[in-house]
Amino acid sequence: MRQPGCSPRGAPTRWDRHIRRLVTDLRTATGRETAEILLIVVDLPYAAVRRYLAADREVPATLEDIVERAIRSALTTETSR
Repeated sequence: MRQPGCSPRGAPTRWDRHIRRLVTDLRTATGRETAEILLIVVDLPYAAVRRYLAADREVPATLEDIVERAIRSALTTETSR
């Protein structure tokens, strides 16, 4: 069975390599856990676009800036651990 994020031959895909590198870099820079980073940098943008696509509405031109600000804010806000 093929693993998620791997090619049919089992090698990591380009997407998988980039995400792994991003997560590694952000863990080092922010001290946040992998699940939190993925929620912020993958799930948040996906959900923002999906709400418009699911409603068959045009994605607003300003959404990219809004999502970028939300990501930056979430990654730079201090966490209480």
